[in-house]
Amino acid sequence: MYKITQFDWLKVLIEESVEGLQSNLQVLSDVLNRWELKVNWRKTKMMRVARKSKECEVKIGEETIEQVDAMKYLWVMISSDGSMEKEVEVLQW
Repeated sequence: MYKITQFDWLKVLIEESVEGLQSNLQVLSDVLNRWELKVNWRKTKMMRVARKSKECEVKIGEETIEQVDAMKYLWVMISSDGSMEKEVEVLQW
């Protein structure tokens, strides 16, 4: 069974709009700065899940968060189009 650690909340932020995500990440950045904690925003990735792909730009300071088409979370490949093709490819490997 997966055990949630104190830092898991940093792994996934879900928001319905780019503006909402931008706002949430800015609040997160401000709080972490207040606690004197740092995030390497260059290693941070974002994924927009939708039927049709669309580029989004989210920035923290001068750093643009990289947008990806798929990512692994809790041992499952998640695709931006909602398909399971990448997960099936991994399982066949």
